[in-house]
Amino acid sequence: MSAELWRTYVEWLKARAPASHANLAPPASEAQIAEVERVTGVVLPNDVKAERVHARVTDGSLSYDLLIRILVAEGDLEGAQRELDALMARKPKYPGKEKLQGILARAIGQRDGDSS
Repeated sequence: MSAELWRTYVEWLKARAPASHANLAPPASEAQIAEVERVTGVVLPNDVKAERVHARVTDGSLSYDLLIRILVAEGDLEGAQRELDALMARKPKYPGKEKLQGILARAIGQRDGDSS
């Protein structure tokens, strides 16, 4: 996703879905992005860094939301499940829980050949 596309999306939310726009977390800091890279061992593309992804920060400087998405994108579904389980143990009422569970479930379904 390009930075321009992200800005367009955020402006669309602001105009047409103000409640969703208000629910966006602030952009991730450079330190948070560096922490995700350190923990995952994945260097994020420069365009992702430039977008300063709006990431939900739930525990100190690490954005578990972003970490889980990166692990799924990298195909480390077991790692993503471990991080999601750890997040749920720390924050059982995490507001993005269902969304992350859905992302992971779809990825597992695709890996296992489930067409649903």
